Amino acid sequence: MKIKVPKILEPFADIYTEDYIKSICSKLDVTKQDIIDSFRAELIYYGFRYQHLIDKNSNLLTKDQQKKKFQALDKALTSLSSKLSKVQDNVSLEMKFGQSMMQLVGDNKNDETQELLSPIFSSNSYNLDKLQSFISLLTTGIRNARFISYGKEKTSIKTQVLKFWVSSIRIIWPAKNFTLGKYYKESGEYHSQTLEVLTDLIKQIDSNITSQNVASAVKTADPDPYKNLEV
Repeated sequence: MKIKVPKILEPFADIYTEDYIKSICSKLDVTKQDIIDSFRAELIYYGFRYQHLIDKNSNLLTKDQQKKKFQALDKALTSLSSKLSKVQDNVSLEMKFGQSMMQLVGDNKNDETQELLSPIFSSNSYNLDKLQSFISLLTTGIRNARFISYGKEKTSIKTQVLKFWVSSIRIIWPAKNFTLGKYYKESGEYHSQTLEVLTDLIKQIDSNITSQNVASAVKTADPDPYKNLEV
């Protein structure tokens, strides 16, 4: 039966075709057409949700990429401090810079800017040593930030989205059994019809996913697919 889907879901309807889902369901001994149609409709939607979440978080960085960004900022701040020291060493340069900043801060009507900079550049004085102290504090903060684990990172978000997908598919699973099957120590892999089908389904939209990835997601996914993911 042809399923009507919104235009945004059409690419996934083209992936999860009627014939393909029928062949998948035959592996699970599911033959009722209404169940097959319902399963296909849900797969189309959750295929879209999977890709949407991956795309939404595509700007996340790996830990190594984050480290490089922080190192670049550290280098820039260190260079700024060094250049500011050279300005301080020259009376004329220091005076011109100080006067310029006093005027800028005085003319700025933003309360937050005034609160931040007025201790350094007031209406009648300036103190570049305080500015140096502030730059030094920023530099230390950047260096310490490299060792803080916070929020979602690129290496974990795909795992989390896969768990979301597996948890969702578990809810709509058309067969009686949803199991990883037997674990084979020699190969370090599970083998079951469930795992084979799940891997086949997800590979249609993400060819980089392996059966080991899927097995791990099945073992660790929360029964509530929305629990640990902002969607």
